[in-house]
Amino acid sequence: MNKPFIKELLLTNYLLVGGFALIIIAGNLYYGTAQTFWNWSLGVLAVLALTMVVKIRR
Repeated sequence: MNKPFIKELLLTNYLLVGGFALIIIAGNLYYGTAQTFWNWSLGVLAVLALTMVVKIRR
């Protein structure tokens, strides 16, 4: 694989995780959810980001 392709994949992954984070934060702020939902949704986001980081390092 060539480097521009890898850079494009990384950028796409970062944009995907960033967009997902914005959707989660905006939804929680708009609907005024409880602390448990914040913990759950941010936990899901953390797992997604951790998966991406581990996949990139392999």
